[in-house]
Amino acid sequence: MQTFSRMLRVIAIAIILVLFAANDTMSQPGWLKQAMSTADTLKFDNDAPAVIIVNSLSIKVDKSGNANSKIRKAYKVLKHNGGIRTILSVAQDPLRSVKSLKGWLVRADGSTQKLKKEYIVEIGLQEAAGYYDDQNTLVATFPEIETGDVIAYEYDYKEKSGWEGYFQGFVFQTDLPVISSLFKIEIPKGWELGSSEQYLKPVTKKVEENNHVWTAGFLSYRPDEPYMSNWSFLSRRLIVSCFENDADMNRGFREWKDVAAWAELHHRGLLRVNAGMKSVISEISKKDSTKIGRIAEVARWIQGNVRYVALELGVGRFQPRSAAVTFKNKYGDCKDKATLMRAMVAALDIRSQPVLASIGSHVDANFPSPGQFNHEILCIALDSSEVSPEFENAWVNGWLYFDPTDPATTIGNLPTSLEGTRVLKISETDSTLVKLPKLKPEQRRRFYFARAEILPDYSLKAKITIKDYQNSAAESRYRWRSTTIDEQIDKLQEKFSESMQNTKITDFARFESDDSTWVTFTLSGDSYLNISGDILLLKADFFHPDRKNRLTKKNRVHPIFFSGTRMIDCEIEWVLPEGLEVSGKLDSIATDFDNVSVTCTPEIIDGGLIFRSQVVYNGYAIAAEDYKQAQRFEKELKSANRLRIFLAKK
Repeated sequence: MQTFSRMLRVIAIAIILVLFAANDTMSQPGWLKQAMSTADTLKFDNDAPAVIIVNSLSIKVDKSGNANSKIRKAYKVLKHNGGIRTILSVAQDPLRSVKSLKGWLVRADGSTQKLKKEYIVEIGLQEAAGYYDDQNTLVATFPEIETGDVIAYEYDYKEKSGWEGYFQGFVFQTDLPVISSLFKIEIPKGWELGSSEQYLKPVTKKVEENNHVWTAGFLSYRPDEPYMSNWSFLSRRLIVSCFENDADMNRGFREWKDVAAWAELHHRGLLRVNAGMKSVISEISKKDSTKIGRIAEVARWIQGNVRYVALELGVGRFQPRSAAVTFKNKYGDCKDKATLMRAMVAALDIRSQPVLASIGSHVDANFPSPGQFNHEILCIALDSSEVSPEFENAWVNGWLYFDPTDPATTIGNLPTSLEGTRVLKISETDSTLVKLPKLKPEQRRRFYFARAEILPDYSLKAKITIKDYQNSAAESRYRWRSTTIDEQIDKLQEKFSESMQNTKITDFARFESDDSTWVTFTLSGDSYLNISGDILLLKADFFHPDRKNRLTKKNRVHPIFFSGTRMIDCEIEWVLPEGLEVSGKLDSIATDFDNVSVTCTPEIIDGGLIFRSQVVYNGYAIAAEDYKQAQRFEKELKSANRLRIFLAKK
């Protein structure tokens, strides 16, 4: 009887669990069930860690520019490392907030777990980087995610208008395969919508009255590949901006002059010079009587005395603090530092303008919107007679561009992050979208030079100079501020230990001038020659380790980007010990096409040989269609780096 009662209890518990599981399954929303049934019928790339089965953003904008959005995201985990891709991360601030967040984890057996409050946190992520704002990031995830699980989220997003009209971006795909991706925006009647599209060829658009809908489906996996650009440049991305189409209302951004006029309003009345600033400016005037010299002194003072700390609260997101406040605080963000420099050069009767810029993203010239910019610099009025030739890469049509936030780049040069980018001058009378020049390779040049001697015991001793020019010098000068000589020696010894044993660096020294920096030292190491019977092999270039081929796959998806603009020269004069000489023919290497080139020319001289090489990157991506050319370049670069010279006993 007791056994029978126990059986009844077990059966009852089982029925309850089945009913609970069934009810929990029923709690899945219809859109998620439909998406999962579609995903179950498909096969995906073996390399994909997860698949996005739903990526949906539906927005309704009201006449005040406020917006209510419905967001749906769902992922299926394909590999053990795919769980991290399912974490939800959403930015919030006083103008934007998440409402009614729901989440589901659906196991492979159909059981469902809902998102609990303890799985949701809000973090002020930016504070750790010296950047303070009123934004936080909502993060949600499920514990113990397994292969085969489906993770889904649904929430509302409330946005209050922070400027004229409405601005929003949406990514249809980065790398993961996507089954369904949708962006929908409903704007008020009479409003105008502009858009900027990036890699949206498989995306379709449909417009019905005031509803604009972009959809995409069954997007294949886009793998990470060697030498590819950042995903911010490669993602399938859409940006939209909408505003009331009424010229009398003077709202929205139809042209770049509208953006410049809006920004100029937030830059007025900020250049007042106080007594402390006048004292500094007076001292600067005594140091140099030339216009460009005084500008350079102001730049150095700001770089050396005003720390970068961003406090982007409320209107501070797009309006700088006054020059006097930043001077007193001795800290500020990019807008603050640019405004302070403008005030100081204005006190020297030098005209300048603020400039909106973008770091790490493309600016679409056909899409006027302040939302495309994330940085501010300035430009200074200079006639061509006042600009020396070495300033050409920072001077455009009478204006010298400079970034006072960058801690290393000197006046007359631009940071590498801004080369070739579009920037917007902001004023009521002169609002021009300008494309900054690309650097010339020699403006970011490094030169390796060594006089190296192979000693009778086949060890190496070399006198070395490594010299950087212009932008490379600025980057090195900045690194030196946070790197001790001992730390730099340790890094060099680690680098050279790949080519020799018991590496030792002595007599190390650092030097700098206005446009260059260099280090000198003595390098020694054991067992430099490779010995195989009577054959001796000399690695001609010890500055660069042997390179492995990375472009090994047959086909290519993304453009190839080897490097930003730069030039690397190398010259090593080798002195051989008595009784050894170069044996055999010395072959040169030369590969040159539009974006990259490599040359390598070993030459026999009395008592040894000279190894010379040069690698030039022009800072442009190589189209995927030119993959074979890129492979040939990498092959030749590998050959130059690992070139061995046969030596023989006399």
